[in-house]
Amino acid sequence: MMDPERERIRAEAKADADLHYRLSNVEQDLKDMKAVQAWGIRGLIGAAVYLATQIWTFISSGGVIK
Repeated sequence: MMDPERERIRAEAKADADLHYRLSNVEQDLKDMKAVQAWGIRGLIGAAVYLATQIWTFISSGGVIK
C-alpha cells in the first residue's frame, strides 16, 4: 500500500466519520427540539385550563370585582 492510497483511504474514513457525527448531532437536536415543543404546548394548555378555572370561579361567585 502506497502513501497516496493510504492518505486517500484515511481521508474517506474521516469524511464518513464526520458525516456520521454531524448527522447524529442533528438527530439529537431535533429530538431535543420536539421535547421542548411538547413541554411548551403542555404549558400553554395548563395555563389555559388555569385561566378558564379562574374565570369560571369568578363568574360562579357572582362576577363582581371586589
